[in-house]
Amino acid sequence: MGSIFSRMFAPKHTVIFMAGLAGAGKTTILYKMKLGAVSVDSSAASAAAGVALELEQATYKTTRVVAFDLPDAEAACATALAAAVSIHGTAAALIFVVDATDHGSFAGARARLEQLCAAHGAAVPLLLFAHKQDMPNASNAPATAAALGLAEAAETAQARPSVALGSMGNTGEGLYEGLDWLVQQLHPR
Repeated sequence: MGSIFSRMFAPKHTVIFMAGLAGAGKTTILYKMKLGAVSVDSSAASAAAGVALELEQATYKTTRVVAFDLPDAEAACATALAAAVSIHGTAAALIFVVDATDHGSFAGARARLEQLCAAHGAAVPLLLFAHKQDMPNASNAPATAAALGLAEAAETAQARPSVALGSMGNTGEGLYEGLDWLVQQLHPR
């Protein structure tokens, strides 16, 4: 009897894709989440569509976060996105992590962000983490968002719900505020 009720009232899991270029800080964010009230599944390689996709997962409240690197090449990125969708289904929300100290990667990050957003509907909320704010020369969240074209996108009629926040993996600053914003977008009260 208990198992029937536990299945009936078990929290429904929502999938959020967290992506970004290699070295942006996605794994650091997941491990910081692990120190709080979440659980992290270790990195596991999944093969789909002939592509090895390094995935890491964590659960925040009732929301599963699936993190993966987006390759620099456009075709490889499209294949990685297709593999992630085939493994986990369509994401209900997106998190894009940018190394805010690596100004030279902003153009590539913008291209990958546009590709990620194009793979999902305009109504899918987007959280941008301008990560590594504790490092010298880090661009703040508004400057990073502008460099990635979020300000331009927000002016269009089909603007997706989005927010850009500065974040620090070592202290957790900005991380939970962003995750709470996403959960609120997905499950408004």
